[in-house]
Amino acid sequence: MPTEKRKKHLERQKKKMENRRNKEEREKEVNKIRDEIKKIGLPTGTPGLVKFNKILDDYLEHGFSENGIIPLEGFGREIVYILTSNKQREVGVMLKHNPNLK
Repeated sequence: MPTEKRKKHLERQKKKMENRRNKEEREKEVNKIRDEIKKIGLPTGTPGLVKFNKILDDYLEHGFSENGIIPLEGFGREIVYILTSNKQREVGVMLKHNPNLK
C-alpha cells in the first residue's frame, strides 16, 4: 500500500506524462517544419540543413527537448529552433537574417 507521499508523486508523474507529446504528434510537427523548408526552396545538401534534419530525426525518435541556432553559410540566414515535448509549449522554427553569414 503506497504512502500519501508516494501517491502524490505518482499523481505528479501521471500529470507530467499526459503533457508530453507522443510520437504521432511529434511526427506531425516535424512534417510541418519540413514542408515549410521545402516551400522556401533551400538545397537539402546544405551542411546546416543536414544537421537540422538530423536534430529533427532525433527529436522525432526520442522526444527530447532541444533548442539552438544553426548558421546557414552563404544564405545570410540561421535556423533558430525550439523543439519541446511539452504540449503546453509550441514547437518553433524560424529563419533569422544574419548579414555576417554571407
